[in-house]
Amino acid sequence: MEEVPLVSINDIVGFLNEILEDESFSKTDLTSPTAERIQMLYFKLLLEFGFTEKILQPVLDHLGPQGTGIQHSELLQDTDHLDALIVACQYFFSRAYPGSRVTFGLLDLIEPESKRTRQFVSGMRNFYLLCNLQHVNATNVKDEVHASKEKMMAMKNEMNHIIEMLNKTLMDLDQNKLLIVSRLKSDDVKQELGQELDNLKEKFEHRTIQEQEMKRKLAEHEEKNRDIANLFGQVDTVAEKYDKNELQELKMEFDNSTKDFSQEEMKRAELTNKVTLLQEESRDVEGQTAWEKEFVLNEYAKLLEAIKSYKQKFVKDMKASKKILESF
Repeated sequence: MEEVPLVSINDIVGFLNEILEDESFSKTDLTSPTAERIQMLYFKLLLEFGFTEKILQPVLDHLGPQGTGIQHSELLQDTDHLDALIVACQYFFSRAYPGSRVTFGLLDLIEPESKRTRQFVSGMRNFYLLCNLQHVNATNVKDEVHASKEKMMAMKNEMNHIIEMLNKTLMDLDQNKLLIVSRLKSDDVKQELGQELDNLKEKFEHRTIQEQEMKRKLAEHEEKNRDIANLFGQVDTVAEKYDKNELQELKMEFDNSTKDFSQEEMKRAELTNKVTLLQEESRDVEGQTAWEKEFVLNEYAKLLEAIKSYKQKFVKDMKASKKILESF
């Protein structure tokens, strides 16, 4: 067992008391080992490694404790407890440390030496810790494999679903293909398709005309917008040409025009009175000559024309003034 590193006595004792809860070991069991304690120690450790009650039955009959767990028990059924322990320990070391020179024998059980016992127990301890470490890694690998398996199953189910959908789609396409072919073979369908094509052409032409009309209206609308923009530009230009003083002068001219209108109204009233007098004279004077009557009528017509002219001129001036003022 020179290949197995020797562990300190404290580590070995701590290891034994940790895993063998129903037994208590001390340094004395390793520094001054006795046959009974060492046989009990190997027996307990072998049970921890999975050796069954059946394979260690001779040891169990001799020592009395209970054990559990390994196969091929028929190899040791006819041996006594020492032979069973020797064979079980040699089998363990050959599997735990293959290729090593294991010299475990009878003297290691009946006359155990401290160093050899510590080497054998150190080997068992190291293998136990290695198994625990590998057990964690194996558990992680097992979980990863299980997760990968579930993922693969999910992917497989998804692929089966996709394949099923593709097959259904292909079947639908085949059915539609047969339906289309059967319809194309029918003269009635061809005629119907031709009529539908003509209707579509007619609708397209009508839509083209509507589109052209919309373009024309849009062009007119854009032209109107340009005209409006020009008008606003002209208004801005006029507003820029006239300052406040000029606007005040225009307002004064408008007021003067209003006064002139009042004066013209007075003139019109005066002329109207004259016309009225002439009318009364034409009615009152009976024995006027034809020339006098014609003179009166001509004067009357001139007065009416003058009144009309004054009125038209004033109205025209008023509209022009208002238009100028409203433009500002």
